[in-house]
This record gives sequence, C-alpha cells and structure tokens, in this order.
Amino acid sequence: MPETTVGYFTIRSIELKGSIEDGYEKDSLERFLNQYVSRGVQGSVRYFCKSESEVCAKIRVIMEFMQQDLTSVTEIFEMIQTIELDQWLMDPNSLTDAPRLISQVSTTMQAA
Repeated sequence: MPETTVGYFTIRSIELKGSIEDGYEKDSLERFLNQYVSRGVQGSVRYFCKSESEVCAKIRVIMEFMQQDLTSVTEIFEMIQTIELDQWLMDPNSLTDAPRLISQVSTTMQAA
C-alpha cells in the first residue's frame, strides 16, 4: 500500500546573531524575515521538504526572488543565527483534517 501521509515544515521564528551588519536594525530585520518567508495569504507557508536543510534552501530562493540582489541576500543569510521550524504530518486517513505537529526543530545556521 502506498504511503498516504504528507509531511511539511512551517517556520516558527528566525533569530539573528547579536551583532549584525551596518545598515540593518536587528529587531526590524527579524520581524521582516519572520513575515517575509513564513506568512502567506492563508496562514503559515508550508514547506513540503524532507529535511531542514531543504527548507533553508527554499527560504534562500524566496529571498533571492523577492530581493533581486544576491549580495544583500547573502549578507542577510550570514546574519541568521537560528531558524526554528515546526514539522507537521497530514494523514488523509485520519478522522480529522487537522495536521499533527510531530517535532519542533531549531536549525543553527553556519557561515557560508
């Protein structure tokens, strides 16, 4: 029987390092990032990925598309300390349509 469950990630929060590049304000940049890549018209953006690293790669693609300036995206990505993710599981055979939270992951970003 084929696998009928579907998993995805949502972003709980993005936290920046204590010291960030000149020209950026930490609090406003964190708020911007948390809304930029985690909120859609219908609620939290669902990242249908198999791993945390795939989610980070998709976040970067979104930022590159929205920003259109790879240098600035690289600078911002280097300022990210952690990305906290929630991992969800949807089971179409379940009695409820609600996805189930299966884990909360904190991914520490490494300098590129």
